[in-house]
Amino acid sequence: VGLSEQVRCGMSAHGAAVGPSWEEDRAGPLWRELDPELRGTANDIAFVFKKYDKDNNGSMDLEEFKTVLIKLGIPTCDVSTVFARIDLNHDGRLSYQEFVQWVFGSTRDDKIIKGHSRRQLTPDEALKGMMEHIKILNQSQKLRTLFNELDVNRNGTITRSEFLRMRELKIPGHELDELEYNDAILGKVFALLDKDVKGARKGVLSFKDWKHIFQQNVA
Repeated sequence: VGLSEQVRCGMSAHGAAVGPSWEEDRAGPLWRELDPELRGTANDIAFVFKKYDKDNNGSMDLEEFKTVLIKLGIPTCDVSTVFARIDLNHDGRLSYQEFVQWVFGSTRDDKIIKGHSRRQLTPDEALKGMMEHIKILNQSQKLRTLFNELDVNRNGTITRSEFLRMRELKIPGHELDELEYNDAILGKVFALLDKDVKGARKGVLSFKDWKHIFQQNVA
């Protein structure tokens, strides 16, 4: 599903711009792109930094920062390049100050980001692609098996956080594109599906819901 990592990286190497520029494409400040639910308080950027500083040591290593870039649509092949440009003192970690400078565009990674900006899928488009993906997987694995893979705590329901593991449902040659099906778009798909017959939200999907969704969306 979507462009391959190799193709995206090839475009980066040749400097070909795809779609609108980063500044034209983004809807708000960078930290709002990472956490759309934020309300624009003065502590937003600090909140985002702490969220991705997984070991809470006051800085981000390459693996922690990789999560940030993938959320923004940057292929893994460009992560090291961007990280090196932002790591101003070359100590192998990003301090809060370096992160702030990057957020406000004072480093030189704009070209890479612009080269990979592209229109995001709508929730309806993502749902359609996801159902086609499940249809392919269902040829070798039963719907119940796929459901159980997402139901991490084995309580018979799938929460939003469990639903975000959808990318892990794959077989060789068939997997969801990690950039097109990022956490933000999968969260929107879950919200689209999370409703009972009266339209009220439940916050979970049962196997009955899962089966009904598949039957309704796959011919």
